[in-house]
Amino acid sequence: MRFAHHLVDDVGASPVPLSPAGMTVHVTAAASRQLASAADWAAWRWRVLLAVGALACMAMAAALGRPEAMLQADPELARLLRGMALIKAIIVLGVAALLWWRFAAPLPRGDAVACVVATALAAGASMLIWQLTWLPAAAMVFHAGGATLLWMAWREHRRGG
Repeated sequence: MRFAHHLVDDVGASPVPLSPAGMTVHVTAAASRQLASAADWAAWRWRVLLAVGALACMAMAAALGRPEAMLQADPELARLLRGMALIKAIIVLGVAALLWWRFAAPLPRGDAVACVVATALAAGASMLIWQLTWLPAAAMVFHAGGATLLWMAWREHRRGG
C-alpha cells in the first residue's frame, strides 16, 4: 500500500521515496525551495554567530589589554609576541573561512556551537596576545580552541561527514 502526502499543492510534483516500506512524499518545486530556504537560513545564522562571536571576543580582549608597559620594557620581545599574534590571527582567519564554507551543509547543533565558540575564543586569545596581556592564559585558550576544532573535525570524519 502506498501513501502520498502533498507538502504543497502544486502542479508537477515529483514523488520521492522516503523508506523501503513504500512510503512516498510528493515534493514540489515550491516545497523544495522552502526547504532550501530553511537550510540557507540555518547556514547564515551560524555564519553570523561565527562573525559576531569572533568580533565580540576580539573587542573584549582589545579593551582588556594595556600593552604600553611591555612595549617600553622590552620592545624586542613585544615585537616577537606581536608577530606570533599575527600568525595566530591568520590561523583564526583560515579557520573562520573554512567554517564559513562548512556551514553551507547541515551540521549537528552541538558541533556548530562548539566550532563557533572555539573559533571566537581563539580570536579573542590572539587579540590578547597582540595586546601583550595575560599571555599564558591567552596561549592556553588559543591552543584549547585549536584542539577543540581538530577534535570536531576528527569526529566529523569518523561520522563520514
